[in-house]
Amino acid sequence: MSIFYKSELKTKNGLLEIRLFINKKLFAKEYSEDLDEDVLKTAKHIRKDVLAYVEKKHPTIPIQVATIMIGKVPYSTFLIKH
Repeated sequence: MSIFYKSELKTKNGLLEIRLFINKKLFAKEYSEDLDEDVLKTAKHIRKDVLAYVEKKHPTIPIQVATIMIGKVPYSTFLIKH
């Protein structure tokens, strides 16, 4: 099961962006151990999940930017290399 419950595709500054909305309960369960240990490890884990989600749900769309959303608040944004 994915930690993301919803996604949106938007064009921003000429780049195709995916906004992924985190399921807070699943996020807390999935990452609680990482959060206690190391912030960098958590970021890498989230990035891996984002890339897997994009590859599974939108394999043919050239998405360039991913933004992780918690509610209406952007949590993190990073570039995706294809």
